[in-house]
Order: sequence, then C-alpha cells, then structure tokens
Amino acid sequence: MRGCFTAPYAGLIQGSSQTVKNGTTTQIEFAAIQEKDGIITYAPIFNGKSLSVFTLTKTEAKSAVFENPTNDFPKKIIYRRNADG
Repeated sequence: MRGCFTAPYAGLIQGSSQTVKNGTTTQIEFAAIQEKDGIITYAPIFNGKSLSVFTLTKTEAKSAVFENPTNDFPKKIIYRRNADG
C-alpha cells in the first residue's frame, strides 16, 4: 500500500492511497481531513463508495486514530507513518 497527503491548506488535507497485489491495483481511496470548530474529521471514499465521517480521537508522533463507533465497518482507522515518511 502506498499513500500520500497534501500539506494543509485552508483547513483541509487531501489524501489518496493505492493497494497493489501481484502487480494489479486492488483498492483505491481518496480522503479529506478537515478541521472545523476545533474538531478534526476524516472522510474517506473507498473504491468509489463514500464511507461515514470519522473523528480524530488520538495522535502520537507517527500515528493518528480516527473513529466512528456508529459505523458498521470499519469503526476505527489508524494511519502510521513509516520510515520512508
């Protein structure tokens, strides 16, 4: 899996990711991370389908956790930064 995010601009970060198996793209995701009224949210579009909005619940030096306990699946999305940045 590889992904990238833009630098924040006007309260919004745009992101995309691609999962490849055996040389074929199996999943794509586009996302928006946005801050509004002090709340940071993550809104993914996974394989062309919009998912629920997730709220940032935890951050560490190299990770961020977004959760939506009312969503059927997934309820939690975790992003970790690897050594490549």
